Amino acid sequence: MELSRVKELAVRYQDYMVKMRREFHRHPELSGEEYHTREVLVREIEAMGVPYKLLRGTRREKQPM
Repeated sequence: MELSRVKELAVRYQDYMVKMRREFHRHPELSGEEYHTREVLVREIEAMGVPYKLLRGTRREKQPM
C-alpha cells in the first residue's frame, strides 16, 4: 500500500479510533476480565459486517462481587 493511501486512511478513521480509545480508557479492565471491551468490539465488528468467531473462554460473564 502506498504511503499516501495510508495517510488518507489514517485521516479518514482518526476520529473513530480516538472515540474507541477513549471508550476503552473510560472502562479500564483487568487482564482476562475485558468484558466491556469484548462487548464493544463485538458490537463494532457486527456493525461492520465482518464475520467473526468467539473463542473458548470469551463468553464468560462478569462474576458478581
